[in-house]
Amino acid sequence: MQLNGGQAFLPVSEASANGGQAFLPVSEAKPKSTGKNAYPPFDSTFYSPMLETETRRRHLPHWQQGQVWCFVTWRLKDSLPQNKLGQLSDEKAAWIKFNPEPWDEATANEYHRIFTDKIDEWLDQGSGACVLRDPENARIVADALRHFDGQRYDLASFVVMPNHVHVLFRPCGEHTISDILKTWKGFTAREINKRMKTQGSLWQSESWDRLVRNEQHFFKCMQYIRDNPHNFNGGQAFLPVSEASANGGQAFLPVSEAKPESTGKNACPPLFLLTIACALGILGCGKAPEPPLLGASRLVFTAENGTNAFNHVKGLVENCTPRDAMTPGAECAAEWIQARLANDGVIATLDRFTSDTPNGKRDFVNVMADLPGETREVVVLLSHFDTKSGISEDFQGANDGGSSTGLLIELARIISSQRLSTKYNILFAFTDGEECRVRYGPNDGLHGSKHLAAKLKREGVKVKAVILVDMIGDRDLNIMVPRNGTGWLRALALKAADAAGCRDYISLCDGDILDDHQPFLDAGFPAVDLIDFTYGSAPGLNDYWHTPEDTLDKISPESLTITGKILVEMLNQL
Repeated sequence: MQLNGGQAFLPVSEASANGGQAFLPVSEAKPKSTGKNAYPPFDSTFYSPMLETETRRRHLPHWQQGQVWCFVTWRLKDSLPQNKLGQLSDEKAAWIKFNPEPWDEATANEYHRIFTDKIDEWLDQGSGACVLRDPENARIVADALRHFDGQRYDLASFVVMPNHVHVLFRPCGEHTISDILKTWKGFTAREINKRMKTQGSLWQSESWDRLVRNEQHFFKCMQYIRDNPHNFNGGQAFLPVSEASANGGQAFLPVSEAKPESTGKNACPPLFLLTIACALGILGCGKAPEPPLLGASRLVFTAENGTNAFNHVKGLVENCTPRDAMTPGAECAAEWIQARLANDGVIATLDRFTSDTPNGKRDFVNVMADLPGETREVVVLLSHFDTKSGISEDFQGANDGGSSTGLLIELARIISSQRLSTKYNILFAFTDGEECRVRYGPNDGLHGSKHLAAKLKREGVKVKAVILVDMIGDRDLNIMVPRNGTGWLRALALKAADAAGCRDYISLCDGDILDDHQPFLDAGFPAVDLIDFTYGSAPGLNDYWHTPEDTLDKISPESLTITGKILVEMLNQL
């Protein structure tokens, strides 16, 4: 079957030979002609930054530029859990604060890469009631999409998934993208509610859209639509079967509904279905299976990563100096970290809390980013971002609070951008209030780490290890591993440094150092501190610490690279 007018997967009433619900790629949108306006025309149909663009927004930006192609996603109202929506809202607010509109094309594309792609990933987890899994409901949507094809818009491709819809189209004449979407969503909501005898909103009010930039982008969107059924992990995987449907097209069978060939104890579905179904671990809609252990990726930290980490420190210092706890500077730092992580596709949340201080109860904020691994155990990577109060009005804290923050931002970027698999869940925790106001004690200092340790303990989180990095950007790097740390983690730090070829830069310390890892030790979690506490004008001195001399010129990308290599090797060997 030749698909000139678009590719869409929708349920058909004919059951496949295997007894499951068939899904048929349809192509009822007809090619326009073979002449000047032959479909798809690639002249003047793509976004151009040189032409005027209309921008509308509610909570999200929406662009339209004449009759260019547009890729749109909209979803059922219950398709994303509220906690994820809350995370996304916080992250977008922080990102937009540091990237104010109007946006150029590159910034808009960056926005979509971070937020739209994350939404797509979440949608494919299959949350919610998934009412479009019902073939009749899906057909209502598909019929609505095809109804005004060639009149109000040209359809290129679409797919109706159990909890969302993707459409690639371009408006015709005076019709706008927003008007077309309003018609589609309004009609289908009424018809599906009528059929199901329900009331209320069916669709999420907002949609996600992006203008197609060129022919390559066009076919990339087409391919995404074709691949989406295979990527869906929410109980409905679409697999080609050999039987053609009654309409003469290629049938698609959801593996979760495939019938076994026999009904006895050892009944087994057809082999080609069994193999893929087992690999995907398909369960019912909305249930996410425990992922199989596929083998963790080996993490690598290069000199380029060290340079990136230094630039993160530089950005933090230039945007948020000083960063004393309980001040606007600390709030700025938390939002900057969240936005910086968002730029690299890492979802981070602001964990606000109140703590007793020598000056009474005060507000603090930790920045938390959780990257899932292959098991339920968690490795916590810690850095504080606040600066010591009372030093100077332009106190940078480039090493103390800055260097470790830049290092962890870069490590989170590496894991997220390269889609690396880690054995353990990794919780990146950027803590507030590490520095004391007067003297360390029950109500002074370590506020963020105390709050986090108590929270993990209270929630019963299974923590494999807590690794704190602090003051690790010193040009003359000399990392100490203090005595107050879990024995096997202290040994692991040396072993990892040896494997990374960095053993000369780290040693055990006979004394204790009170730092952010201590509350985790007190809570019963295994924890270790990697800290350079000889940060000064000569070997063995610490005279830059908590002084205006703690500036960017005193730290180096090379030292961040060394520490990064040790840290990732510890993660590799855990």
